[in-house]
Amino acid sequence: MRIQWWTIRMKIISVILSYRISVIRLLKEEDNASTVLYPFENLNTKTAGLRLGEIVVFCGGSGIGKSQVCREIAYHLIKNDEPVAYIALEENVKRSIRGLVSLELNKPIHLEDVRKEIPEDKLRQAWETISTKAMFYDHWGSLQSDNLINRIRYLVRGCGCRWVVLDHLSIVVS
Repeated sequence: MRIQWWTIRMKIISVILSYRISVIRLLKEEDNASTVLYPFENLNTKTAGLRLGEIVVFCGGSGIGKSQVCREIAYHLIKNDEPVAYIALEENVKRSIRGLVSLELNKPIHLEDVRKEIPEDKLRQAWETISTKAMFYDHWGSLQSDNLINRIRYLVRGCGCRWVVLDHLSIVVS
């Protein structure tokens, strides 16, 4: 069966027009993405907050506080009743948990002398606040990117985490 050239041309024109119409619709359509404000007012002014489905990357020199910013954002999401997958590739899970519990207690409990002065019931209460909305990935011994992607997928789909905080993206891409 032979198809005439004008038939093909009409189909192409139809697809192009359809594409143009759908792009205009996309431009006018309201965003349905869930948004949570950052815990930093000036960052909200510039970005209008965190939106589901987007990737945010913080870059800076060594020791400047990128990991602390990640903890602050994760803690802020948890306090806003948002389920978070927290993956810190340069620290173990114990350090990640202590960092988030430190924010809840407003005390640096990674320091032994500070941690010893906090009653166990306060530690337990702070951990219960964090643990209701946080999941952690213990990656030690396995940093293959396929494995990491599968774990993230599981945390999102299987555990219901809506937000993923991945500290040190550079380790993944190196």
